[in-house]
Amino acid sequence: MSPRYIVEIGIYSPSTSVHQQIATLDASAAPVMEQLRELYPIGNHPSFPNKRIITSPTQSDRHWELTDIRTRVWAAHILQNKATLKEYPKSAHFSEEQRIRPGRNTARPISPALAAYPTPPSAAAPVPPASNASDLLLLLIAQQMATNNKSAEPTTASVLHTTHVPPPAPPPSLPPSPAVAPPRHVSIHEFCERYKIASADEQKLVELQFVPGDRNITKLERGDWEDVGFKRLGWMRILDAHKKFLHHIVVFFTPCNPHE
Repeated sequence: MSPRYIVEIGIYSPSTSVHQQIATLDASAAPVMEQLRELYPIGNHPSFPNKRIITSPTQSDRHWELTDIRTRVWAAHILQNKATLKEYPKSAHFSEEQRIRPGRNTARPISPALAAYPTPPSAAAPVPPASNASDLLLLLIAQQMATNNKSAEPTTASVLHTTHVPPPAPPPSLPPSPAVAPPRHVSIHEFCERYKIASADEQKLVELQFVPGDRNITKLERGDWEDVGFKRLGWMRILDAHKKFLHHIVVFFTPCNPHE
């Protein structure tokens, strides 16, 4: 599967499939990403010998690891003239919470006894909080890309099986959830802002203890939503917005077929 790349969700076109848009953006971003990798090679900072590092130009103790997703986001902003090769973008991926710290994050040396075994694939980086409603859908797709890329790597169980060590038993399957869960909690305010829901209706949703993604909203009785002040047409608009929200999550989390 070829590398994937996403720019801000504002360019998303419903008339073109997500996979086609990703393929088009891959070609545009590849040269920029290569320039960033050449400018910030692995081992460019002595405190992090095995990583690509970008340091804040104004605060020398602020560093970020240039992971694949973070490099893609930077390239996206460069293509939109919102950043340069020397100046990283203003993005949740380069926030204070996402910076790397010496000592706590520096990798420990591998003992000789363990060096004979391949290192298992690392877990996907945690998704940073979205700064606005548009970033929410960007992060949903970025999470999908990370999941698809990891699925192509050999698992630890398959590697151990080749050395005659019994693979671990698979975990018990969990019952399906009635809700479609995004990679992080989506607040009622973000939901209302994204789908142009009035602030008065937002307060009514708070009183209903509404959670974006919970399909139980469709099971509410008429008396439930009338008690908090909804009229019939207003409630129908809420259900339509929630249906769109579920559709966006399903579209962006549908696994890609590598043979398409």
